[in-house]
Amino acid sequence: GDRNLTRDVFRGRFLIGTGHANEAIEALERARAADPLSAVVAVFLGIAHAIDGNPSAALAETKRGLDLGYFHPLFLGNAMLVALGSGDHDQIRRSVAAASFDNADHAAINDTLVLYLANPSEGRAEARRIAAAPAPPDTLRRILIAHWAAYYGDAELALELLISIAPGAADDGLLWRAILCEGPQLAGLKD
Repeated sequence: GDRNLTRDVFRGRFLIGTGHANEAIEALERARAADPLSAVVAVFLGIAHAIDGNPSAALAETKRGLDLGYFHPLFLGNAMLVALGSGDHDQIRRSVAAASFDNADHAAINDTLVLYLANPSEGRAEARRIAAAPAPPDTLRRILIAHWAAYYGDAELALELLISIAPGAADDGLLWRAILCEGPQLAGLKD
């Protein structure tokens, strides 16, 4: 019943936050079996699959959540972050176009950085330029730039931004995504 579903959802969320994607997926699959129409379960399953490095499963769960009527801006933003991990230029463009941000700066970051998919060196330079621009403290802004920096191969910038948000990150799952945990970022994230 609801007690098991709640326990599995909270357990899955905790496991996401601690970087245990496989265990999170198991718990959230139990939650989905108990309530297949739960958009919340779809949200967390999408994040867990993204952390596990399975963008196709993450995008499928994102689509399922959208089909269930979950149009929260953070969920649409999650789809864009997952798409970056997929490396599929068409999927990235679609996800950037569908992402919904209340903040015009966040939308502008994505709209600008998506232009460099075919030119990673220019994308890295643009991500650095955007990161260096004066801006008020903004966790989501840093998350977006960190993901784009990682996508464009700038591990140093991605790690710098993640370190700056880690103490106050509302979604620890963001710190464990495959795109951010590969290569040089991994050692820094563990520290």
